[in-house]
Amino acid sequence: LIIYRREHGFFETIDALIHVKYIGTATIENLRPFITTS
Repeated sequence: LIIYRREHGFFETIDALIHVKYIGTATIENLRPFITTS
């Protein structure tokens, strides 16, 4: 996650996390209440 962010910049939306290797829709939905974006 951190390497991806270093290479591609900050995530504009939570759904953009789908582009990170090993993060799928289920993971995003489970973590959504705890995630903020900038």
